[in-house]
Amino acid sequence: KDGKNYVLVKDDGSGTITVDMTTDQNAAVFKTAQTNFRNKLDYKETKSVYTEPRKTDTTKNNTKIEKAEDEIVSSWNTLYYGTNEQKRTAITNLLNSDLAKGKRNDGSDSILAIDITKTGEIEVTYKDSTLNQVIPYDAENITLEDWARLGNFVHGVDDIETVMGRGGGTGDGVRRLSQGVIKNVFANRQGQSTTESQGDAFKRILETKFDTTTEAAIKSTAVTDADDANDNFVVKFTDSMPAGFNLETRSNTGATRGQVVRVKYKTPKGITVYSEDINITGGNSMQMLRDFITKQSGTEESMVQQALYIKNNGGKASGAPTYTTRLDRKGVGSAYNTK
Repeated sequence: KDGKNYVLVKDDGSGTITVDMTTDQNAAVFKTAQTNFRNKLDYKETKSVYTEPRKTDTTKNNTKIEKAEDEIVSSWNTLYYGTNEQKRTAITNLLNSDLAKGKRNDGSDSILAIDITKTGEIEVTYKDSTLNQVIPYDAENITLEDWARLGNFVHGVDDIETVMGRGGGTGDGVRRLSQGVIKNVFANRQGQSTTESQGDAFKRILETKFDTTTEAAIKSTAVTDADDANDNFVVKFTDSMPAGFNLETRSNTGATRGQVVRVKYKTPKGITVYSEDINITGGNSMQMLRDFITKQSGTEESMVQQALYIKNNGGKASGAPTYTTRLDRKGVGSAYNTK
């Protein structure tokens, strides 16, 4: 047989095995070894290393937006659970936020004031008074998530559930936002320059609300209304009274029956003060009302009530529709931006 495909193996008797190859076989073995060696030199093994993906500009922008949403919703929610001092700070920060400054070039949609001092209502005053709105809510039964949705007009966040979820959730249960909880929580900023002092503005509004030129009409009406005159007087002027001031009828007899009222004032420190009796047919009832209100509003504590009264009477009429019940809101979102 052709022996080129066979190798002679020899045992020398001591257990050592040797191979006896032909010249051609030796050349073939060398060539094979050389080829394998070259293959090893040409092979390069690359080590796999994990590299953290770099954040794109879009990712960075989304993170920035989320942070801004978290902060502004948190500020609004502070009005729900914070102390009065924390609430006043939060509402001022909200009013000075970029969103509150509006999107229109002329600034007409900028928010000038936010007032939650009246139970069950959030009053928003804009530079353009036709945008003014009063947002109602159920003060006896409101959740934190409900409250967060109410603030859409200033924080602009529609997906409240997601935003609050990032902060740990909305929490359970409801609370009651009573008058004591929201007392004096409002903020306002000047929408246009003026040289009128707060005291002068307060007096000017009082003179408009309690106009001396109406005395003759008041007296004439009192004669017609007879015993009901002071009751009707109280009804007519109650809404014109600043915070803390209330009109009361006096149960006089004889010639002044049905003609006498007085003003009851509860100071910010809780002290009750009464005016002298005011005869509405005396020809000076408006002046007496103004004098008593002005006298009681001179303290530093009363300046907050005074400023609120000025703000409420500097364009309070709302040109925007309101929601009458919680059911009507149905999750609201951006629906509050009605103009």
